[in-house]
Amino acid sequence: MALPQPFSTTGQSLVNFDYKDVLLGNSYVRFYPTISNNSIYYLARQITDGQGDAISIVGSTSADYDFDSTFDVAAIVKGDAYFNYTTTSGSGASITVTLFVYHVTAGGTETQLGTASSPARGSTITARENVKFTLTEKNFAVGEKLRLTVRLSHSGANTSEISIDPSSLLTKTDGFGRTVGTDMVANIPFKNLE
Repeated sequence: MALPQPFSTTGQSLVNFDYKDVLLGNSYVRFYPTISNNSIYYLARQITDGQGDAISIVGSTSADYDFDSTFDVAAIVKGDAYFNYTTTSGSGASITVTLFVYHVTAGGTETQLGTASSPARGSTITARENVKFTLTEKNFAVGEKLRLTVRLSHSGANTSEISIDPSSLLTKTDGFGRTVGTDMVANIPFKNLE
């Protein structure tokens, strides 16, 4: 006969990291910048169908796009962040992408945790970028946001873009003749609390 189990008001918890770096003491969460059908920009935790497959820019200007994720539990961001994405510059144009990671309080105050830029890409170039930079350690409380700001800086008359289409099997051919994805992936480090 089995013994009765003690009553518990809490269930088992599942810590869902995409991978863990034991030597550095960090765990990583993979986010996919996504645009919803009602034009809300957010950081998805899984591959989803988005409304748009790219964010683009034209003319000699720059534009910022904010992608947010709101925390339902407390967490600590700490370590090196890694980003992969594909850019395509129009004929006679060039594009530079700058990434910013912010801590955003419930009141909307932003604190920059890190930034980096990919190289400028010239006329009719498709490039798969791999960007790494260190984030300042920061505690996130419930209700606060992790914000990824993607700044596109552009010169030239023709449109340039960064792909953000994780759901499809769309691909492009880069400047080296490789087949590259049309997704944007943000790998964000979190401090292990065990």
